[in-house]
Amino acid sequence: MIVYLAGPVDRNPDKQHQWRAQARAVLQDRGHFTFDPYSAFLGHPCPPDYARVCSINRQAMIRCDALLVKLDFSVPMFGTIREIELARLQTPPLPVVVFGEEGIIEHAESHDLVVMPDLQRALAHLINDEFRRG
Repeated sequence: MIVYLAGPVDRNPDKQHQWRAQARAVLQDRGHFTFDPYSAFLGHPCPPDYARVCSINRQAMIRCDALLVKLDFSVPMFGTIREIELARLQTPPLPVVVFGEEGIIEHAESHDLVVMPDLQRALAHLINDEFRRG
């Protein structure tokens, strides 16, 4: 399984990178792969060409089996919301598992997303093959 790691990247990069590193380690330990747009572009010494970044991210999403999303409403999440929308508009729709910090997840009710209270439960849901692309 290939999991796309979506979430805010523009503010507090150390905090935003920690969950991604943890998710990548857990998934890779179990034989899965990840695409992390944060690591792919923001650590690069050249300024990103945002149109190209969006194109690459979209191509990566097409090849993934699920989208793992961290919700953090304390920072701008325009790109994250767009990634969720693009995932759900694919044919078949890309499964989306969201999680967030305490107090955030109550705002994430949705009929077409799997909402988990924390990263560990979101990863367990993905690993247990409960949620694969149709």
